[in-house]
Amino acid sequence: MYYIEKTFEMSSAHRLCELPGTHKCNAMHGHNFGVTIVIGAEVLDDTGFVIEFSELARIVEDRVLRYLDHHDINEAFRDLKGGQDLTFQPTAERMARWISHQVFDELPDRCIVKRVIVRETEHSAAVWEYDANS
Repeated sequence: MYYIEKTFEMSSAHRLCELPGTHKCNAMHGHNFGVTIVIGAEVLDDTGFVIEFSELARIVEDRVLRYLDHHDINEAFRDLKGGQDLTFQPTAERMARWISHQVFDELPDRCIVKRVIVRETEHSAAVWEYDANS
């Protein structure tokens, strides 16, 4: 299996409303997120790539960053659901999984999203990883 990895940055705010009112993350707060995406393929394309980095960047810009970068993530997900009352607490873990689906939908058939890492700080990150058995 071949893999490539690319990291993106986004600045966003969110509120984790399901936490107790005294928890600091229950208040609106922001992060300069780092989002690392790992794409895998068993077979390279005709030019020898898993996927061109510029193509992955286009996919992430179109399918992820345009909705989340410099946005209120709670509102962004509500808007993506057509204004429905969305019971989706935008934790880094849930964001990582959502990002994996957004990217996968645009990849060539021979590619998979192997891993998505959403880093809230230099020391804290959530990881979603593909598991063929689940």
